[in-house]
Amino acid sequence: MTHTELIEALDANAVGCEMAALLVAFDYKTRLVRRSDPQRLSTLSRLVEEGGKAVGFLLVKNDKIEIGPLPEYERNRWVRDYLGAFATTIQALAVSEA
Repeated sequence: MTHTELIEALDANAVGCEMAALLVAFDYKTRLVRRSDPQRLSTLSRLVEEGGKAVGFLLVKNDKIEIGPLPEYERNRWVRDYLGAFATTIQALAVSEA
């Protein structure tokens, strides 16, 4: 997908969500491109130029967190493992905040 297509997919998935973001994977970190970012296309481009790869979505809807891969990575084991580890981290943070 092009960067523009990724932003369009983010916008489409964000309908009805309190928060939505693209997850950009790096070797040792994850960065978010939030739907609310008015410069989200340039933010995504900058993160990709820095070596990141857009791999999934983070959606918050009705106080539920959903994390999933972009369609082209649904069968990619590395991406699924990466997003699983990210989800575990998010759950741990949510529990520690409660």
